[in-house]
Amino acid sequence: MTRFNPADYQDLDKLNKSVIQTRYDASVSLKNAFKNSATEISNLKTKLLEYKAEVDALTTTDTVNSTNRNKYNQEINRRLEAISTIEKFTAYPLPYGHEVRYFNGNNKEKQIALTINYYPKGIYKGSINYHLSHLGAFDILNEGTVRNISINKLDPINKKDYYSYDIVLINLITSSVANSSSAIALGSTAAFTVSSNPTSAYSVGDNLYLQNGTDLGKITSLTTTSITIGSGIKAVLSANATLYKEGTTPTNVDVSKILERNIENLAEAYNFFNYNKKLAENSISRIEEISTQLKVILTLEQ
Repeated sequence: MTRFNPADYQDLDKLNKSVIQTRYDASVSLKNAFKNSATEISNLKTKLLEYKAEVDALTTTDTVNSTNRNKYNQEINRRLEAISTIEKFTAYPLPYGHEVRYFNGNNKEKQIALTINYYPKGIYKGSINYHLSHLGAFDILNEGTVRNISINKLDPINKKDYYSYDIVLINLITSSVANSSSAIALGSTAAFTVSSNPTSAYSVGDNLYLQNGTDLGKITSLTTTSITIGSGIKAVLSANATLYKEGTTPTNVDVSKILERNIENLAEAYNFFNYNKKLAENSISRIEEISTQLKVILTLEQ
């Protein structure tokens, strides 16, 4: 069977202009998505730093009231919803414009490869490929107590490496129950002994947390002396660590710990978005250089 070659069937000048313009438009769309997401994350981080200063000024016995909790939580929700909207509606056309992809859905698990296939005139019927960049992809979960920014980060040899940065709402209070076993390893499914009867604070199906908002997982079994997370504990649980649950009366110390971890995770997420914005900007510059060399006139971003 003869392989289809666009160069055999198209006006090459029109084909090359279309391919290069499509790649340019895709790079601009992706650049703006990463740029705007980085801005939202930076603004959220700034706000949480301000809120942390406020709660750190309170005494250690102060409870953060519902008005302030709602203020913090609404800020988190609003900024993550803005990034979620970017995720859902950012489209980037594939070569030849035959398909348009979005970040959301299964496509978020794929690296975004920006390339250009240029078809030269003459006897040679192949194509010249220009590699522009590989970009990561991302997904926003903006539901529940623990929200997260999941990213498909690329390592130096362009392999997928998934990270999830949790952003926790200010809804956690101490349960007065602590781990009385030795340290519990990540992934452990065994029951672990606790310092007091956990059935007075928890029920099967509740999530277990650390003070800084780390989600340890969903409780699958309780006795008067132990707790089990049957799906595997999601983080190392230190010996004597106090366990937390969802509630409405967090102290300023607890809120400060949650905000501190949120701020750290936002800083990491910002680095991802800002780095990919720069990669997309480099792709745009490279496309403009290629179009100049090939005497292709592009419609540029205003």
